[in-house]
Amino acid sequence: MEIGQKCKINNDERVYKVTNSWKEKRIIENTENSIEYEIEIFVNLEEIDNSENTKAKVSTTKVYPV
Repeated sequence: MEIGQKCKINNDERVYKVTNSWKEKRIIENTENSIEYEIEIFVNLEEIDNSENTKAKVSTTKVYPV
């Protein structure tokens, strides 16, 4: 998701805009011969109609663009 993009959170009718976006790498399994990990993307959000209402570190699996 791009900064400034409008979106909604699952089960929430309010419209937000993305204020920040980043990736986090998490180790799933660490063995002697290999390391398995997953990358998850998070965003910070600000409500369009009420800029004081913000959401921090929301996984993009719970957000969809509008």
